[in-house]
Amino acid sequence: VGHYCCKVHNCTIPLANNRHHFCPMHMDRQHFCVFTDCDLPARAGHRTCSIPEHSEYEDYRNSKSKAFFLLRQRLQRAGVQQPRSSLLLDGISEDDSLDDDSGDLAHKSDKGNRLSKVMFARRTTHNEQLVVCTCGVIVARATMYGAESISGVKDFVKSVYPNRLDLPDVIFYDNNCHLQSHLQAQDDDFFRGTMLPVDVFHFKSKHKESDEFCQKHCNPAQWTELAGEDGEWVFNSSAAEQSNVWIGGYQAILRDMLAHNFDFFLDELIKRRNKILVAKLRQEGKAPYHIPLYADV
Repeated sequence: VGHYCCKVHNCTIPLANNRHHFCPMHMDRQHFCVFTDCDLPARAGHRTCSIPEHSEYEDYRNSKSKAFFLLRQRLQRAGVQQPRSSLLLDGISEDDSLDDDSGDLAHKSDKGNRLSKVMFARRTTHNEQLVVCTCGVIVARATMYGAESISGVKDFVKSVYPNRLDLPDVIFYDNNCHLQSHLQAQDDDFFRGTMLPVDVFHFKSKHKESDEFCQKHCNPAQWTELAGEDGEWVFNSSAAEQSNVWIGGYQAILRDMLAHNFDFFLDELIKRRNKILVAKLRQEGKAPYHIPLYADV
């Protein structure tokens, strides 16, 4: 889930129009080559510069939508041999499927293969990051623009709980092993009083047994507080994944909104969902409550 944003990496300035590729601050970048590692101006009437690999890639991309190209592909699938034209890019054949929005190309040169990224279409934000209580109530939301970096997740949690005494006793995160490595490397003790296990689902399916650090520091089974005497887990560590599925149902509505409309609409959805969940918890005999913030502690 995300909205269209400026194609400059990590730029948070909203677009003036959701058809634009750049924000008002970076609008001059629309006249440059769409290869992200290229700073040359684009050719007149084209979106790539005069570098042969870049211009040939654009020509190849445009040719894929033409009737002759499609008919020749059908002829090849029927087993009829036809003379093949020279390849437009080293390592890319006419049968390869290329993404219209963005792609990675390995250019061969004397220095070896060099990975280049190209973005013809609009860029969207990377993801929406949520802080979710194990009861399902969504506490906070943040937009990750360029990537879901470990440092970004750390700063997000710190902004939600600026005082370490307000931190939950347990924080489940599917990448807690890398988060703990980052905290140790940065000598950051902000989370020293909090358990940082990987949630049960991801630990079983996404984390290797050979990863000694992860097994030693993030295995939820090492904390006896997380499981009852009957062997059942005390907390629903998949609450965040379940919330992600719920938000994903609104992707078709949200993706074409401008940033301000996106934030307002999604925040209103979350508040209404939280209200319904709290009412349901009270009906079940639970005791949901607000944790007060003590700024002076």
